[in-house]
Amino acid sequence: MNDVTLSLSGEKDGLRFQVSAVSGKGQLEGIGRVRYGGGPIAADLDVKGEKFLLFSLPEYEIEVSPDVHLFFSGDRGEIRGSVKIPRALITPEEMKSSVSVSDDVVLLNGHEEIKDEKWPFFTSLNVFLGDDVEIDGYGLKGRLTGKLLVQDKPDSLLTAVGELDLVDGTFTIFGRSLDLQRGRVLFSGGPINNPGIDVRAQKVVSAEKARGDGYVVGVDVSGLVQDLQFHLFSDPFMEDTEILSQLIVGHSLDSSSKEEGNLLGAAAVALGLKGGNTIINNLTDILSVDDLHLEGSRAKEDVSLVVGKRLSKDLYLGYDINMFNQSGVFRVRYDLKHGFSIETRTSPESTGADLIYIFQR
Repeated sequence: MNDVTLSLSGEKDGLRFQVSAVSGKGQLEGIGRVRYGGGPIAADLDVKGEKFLLFSLPEYEIEVSPDVHLFFSGDRGEIRGSVKIPRALITPEEMKSSVSVSDDVVLLNGHEEIKDEKWPFFTSLNVFLGDDVEIDGYGLKGRLTGKLLVQDKPDSLLTAVGELDLVDGTFTIFGRSLDLQRGRVLFSGGPINNPGIDVRAQKVVSAEKARGDGYVVGVDVSGLVQDLQFHLFSDPFMEDTEILSQLIVGHSLDSSSKEEGNLLGAAAVALGLKGGNTIINNLTDILSVDDLHLEGSRAKEDVSLVVGKRLSKDLYLGYDINMFNQSGVFRVRYDLKHGFSIETRTSPESTGADLIYIFQR
């Protein structure tokens, strides 16, 4: 913030104050009053502003135009009013995960319980999105519009009611961008960090490009953010394996290479597609492999699809493809009997071997 000013004037039972500040291309102005004579201390503050730069971080940049009323006293606080967001850029894929203490945690010092005496604060804000609010994360890219009623009460989660729409947007899945036909984020009074999602993304292939009849393939995404469901569709009808191939690798499954088949398997598993087991089984049959599974941690961006073939009772060949950076590792494992085995891993960057011993307890 720049050009922060504060002026005070005394009154019989308190004082009045005026504050202003500049941030980015906008500013805030607040006029308030503190009462402390003849009763408990309390304060009121009316804040108005235009295009005030509230956040400027790698993961989000937000300007606000507030018109809110704040109230503070010794036993509570609250903020009510409306906030317009004329401009914002939200890139949640760059956000770093964090761990915070739950609201119901009680701290103990030896045998003495330390109670957290909270100061209750209430929030009720109408939030309106302007014409320049963009999101680029979680595979979604476009402009957000809509409005929300955001509420917060002591001992409860931050909730919201309303709807946000994504317009002029795209949905990217495994590096392939699809046109967004419908993109809605629905808030029905539940936790604000777990809204409902209603998205339809598709790719239209013309008859000229298809060298035959044109077609449409796409994916519907629905459910809550923390439990999304994916459903493939096409016009005319295609099997899910064929739809997935057209979406991810851009051509029919019949002409897919082994590496493309690995990527399709990773996509089917990662999306948790309805009928995903059938997709995996079909891919396994086509690729003639014995093993197809995921390894690693999504949180660490180290998830790999493992495709393997057992050439004999003791010899196993496998190939790992990382779902995030598409790097590959070739592995060979040979059983040496009596719980011992040796496994080699080879990639363009390195080569290594491990001696493994397995026993049961």
